[in-house]
Amino acid sequence: MNATVDFIADTPAAASSSGTQSKKRMVFIPTSAIRDGSVFVHLDGKAVQKKVKTGGETSRGMIIEEGLIGGEEVIINPPRELKDGSRVKVKS
Repeated sequence: MNATVDFIADTPAAASSSGTQSKKRMVFIPTSAIRDGSVFVHLDGKAVQKKVKTGGETSRGMIIEEGLIGGEEVIINPPRELKDGSRVKVKS
């Protein structure tokens, strides 16, 4: 099973040195997609493993601080035998 990472919200970040406030984009994914500090994304018919840095769990899912940009097709509940580069097929 996979899900497209599109749960992005603009939230206020810390004020910059100039005193203006910038917006930080946040990426959320289902907690079940994370395995041993990484996730698998579907790319060109293959599972690609990506290391992620998590920021905490919310009602929207796990916050991903580093490793994903949003829009990726994340594989949810990846089986233990899934490896980087394994061929995968999206079920519709």
